[in-house]
Amino acid sequence: MIMKLIRTYKDEKRVYFLTEFVNGIDLFDAIREIGLLKNEQAKFYAACLLNTIEYLHERDIMYRDLKPENVIIGQDGYPKLIDLGN
Repeated sequence: MIMKLIRTYKDEKRVYFLTEFVNGIDLFDAIREIGLLKNEQAKFYAACLLNTIEYLHERDIMYRDLKPENVIIGQDGYPKLIDLGN
């Protein structure tokens, strides 16, 4: 449930990340379109995100930008954490 990093590139000024294409809608827009999430939906997304954050922390990775705009709901209905850059 984390966007995959495929490769990195760099030049004299910047580092570039090539990532997988994640097709879906961000959680912020989904909430706006649907309205408030039902209790079961909120529990599902919260549990998925907690699993994802736990996975990262077990590997000593800190994710400090958790917000609905950085979570994509894929076509399979599962959330995927994106924006692992600065």
